Amino acid sequence: MGGSEERGQRADGGEERRMGWMAAVAIGAITPGLNRPTLVLVNLVLAGLFLSFAALLPAALRYSRDPSSSAAAASAASRGSAASGSGGSSEMLHHVLFLLALTLLLIAALNWLAWEVGTVSPHSQARALLSPPTEDGAQQGAPTAREASSKAKKKHRANKQRSKGRR
Repeated sequence: MGGSEERGQRADGGEERRMGWMAAVAIGAITPGLNRPTLVLVNLVLAGLFLSFAALLPAALRYSRDPSSSAAAASAASRGSAASGSGGSSEMLHHVLFLLALTLLLIAALNWLAWEVGTVSPHSQARALLSPPTEDGAQQGAPTAREASSKAKKKHRANKQRSKGRR
């Protein structure tokens, strides 16, 4: 178990090697298609980005309420003009809120795209990477974007039919 591959049983009784998580992400980065481990890793990175921006929120709130910490108030005071006592600049708060919304939008868009296109298995990506090209130049074992898209659409239609049947 020290390596990146584990042994498992195939449906036909033979032995199969399961690809390690990081190996699947590495293969997913250099081959066409999207595999589940890569999607999970991208979602984790974006969740970390969201949490980083959320951690900035208390500082932005404090900055927008405290006029003494406001750079605009400090520069106005240094120029000799009267600083308003109504609070600091809300510019930083607006930027942080915008970045939080942008991160959520990016997460939603990437997951929607992955749902529409569908995922491929890391094993088929590895086969596509290691297999020689066919006569027409395509890799053996690699689903084309059109095949993956049509498979996802068929799956979506089947799920829709099932949900209509339950009502």
